[in-house]
Amino acid sequence: MSRSPWRWWAAALLAASSGLAVNWFLPDGLIVSGGDPRCLGPAVTDQVPVHVVYGWLPVVWYGGVPAVVLGLLATWIGLRHGHPRLGRAIVRVLVVMPLVAYGVWPLGFTVDMLIGGDCVDAWGGVRGLLFFLGPELPPLLAAACMLAATRTARPGGSLRRAVVALVPLMLLAFLPVTDHAPGAVSDCPADASDFVCLVRQSGDGPYKRLPDRELLAFGRQLCEAYVRKDPAEIARIQQRDGVHVLSMAGTLAGICPRAAADLRAQREQQSREMDEWEAQEQRKCDEAPRHRPRLRPVKVFRERTWTDYGVLEGYGDATVANDVDPGAFGSDLLDAAQRDGLVAVSQGAVNVLVDSDMDVCLTGELYRRRPPVETRGWDRVVEFGLGTSSGRIELADQSGGDPLPNLAGLGKGHYRIRLHYRVSERDDSQHLLIMSFPGRSDRTVNLKR
Repeated sequence: MSRSPWRWWAAALLAASSGLAVNWFLPDGLIVSGGDPRCLGPAVTDQVPVHVVYGWLPVVWYGGVPAVVLGLLATWIGLRHGHPRLGRAIVRVLVVMPLVAYGVWPLGFTVDMLIGGDCVDAWGGVRGLLFFLGPELPPLLAAACMLAATRTARPGGSLRRAVVALVPLMLLAFLPVTDHAPGAVSDCPADASDFVCLVRQSGDGPYKRLPDRELLAFGRQLCEAYVRKDPAEIARIQQRDGVHVLSMAGTLAGICPRAAADLRAQREQQSREMDEWEAQEQRKCDEAPRHRPRLRPVKVFRERTWTDYGVLEGYGDATVANDVDPGAFGSDLLDAAQRDGLVAVSQGAVNVLVDSDMDVCLTGELYRRRPPVETRGWDRVVEFGLGTSSGRIELADQSGGDPLPNLAGLGKGHYRIRLHYRVSERDDSQHLLIMSFPGRSDRTVNLKR
């Protein structure tokens, strides 16, 4: 046996062993979202039950190293015992096994490139090619070297021509990768970076860990599906990738003009509806009869406000004892207000109850002296006292929102606060009139129940 076949066997062992090294550098998983009807390789190839071959043929494990070793032993034993044909026959049988086990994915990629054209993105870009083809090519190259090692000395034979053509073809399979090297993230347009950031910050989907370039390719494929709005395609993507395309307009807007247009139209519609609702609520306050004071106030303010939970809280000089739990105190004060139905005051704090389902049309009147009592047209009228050393008494919804204007119109001192409350005849708005004036008493007086 000449030196040439042994060199082929050495090359086969080296190629198969390199397949083991490739596995160390591959990602743990990969999400590839198709969509180009010309590039069906990943979807079709994934249905081929190659795992059956792996399970039943240990000779193809570890990148096909066992098949190479067995073939080398069969060749050596056949030569030693004068049966070289038997050795070659065994080797050719062994070669079929890695070809079947590792040839499906490269075949699918080759068909896609020949028929579909530029299908690299459909295969997940550079990362996808390394993931799908990286472990497959070294065993195939080893199988080609095994065939070359067992060739007969017939110059120009078909086997020789096949091997000579097969090896360059498998090496050339990597050439498309060089034309699709990932660019720097900074080269991406600003809107595309927004898409990447939104995906990175949301959820726990495995596509979050894709490199930027592959993630952008994934997003553009989702954009194509969003534009087509094919229910069957959307269902397939949701089942495969765990995302519902039609609900991703906000995420896709940066790289998908149709999604951006839909999102803009949706926001404009929401803004119009909100403006209409605001105008409707404001009209309810504007159309209500304004209070005509019997005594000239120092200041008058009108506000339309709202509450999350139907409670306006206010504080003067709080005198809660140090040994009182603030949480328990607040709970007790709210319970007292609910028993009264409108207001409760205790130790410098006040809770005023309103309907959380309606805005509050509020009028505040600040006086230098006590105004006349007015109860006509009001459902409830209550008067209570609060003192302030800071010169501020403000009611506010503690869940959010700005406080109402200051009720301590004359600065520091003690004030009487008179609340007037009613619900409109149409039961669609509520009105609150607050009169504030100097007074020493802390007593709470129900002027109308």
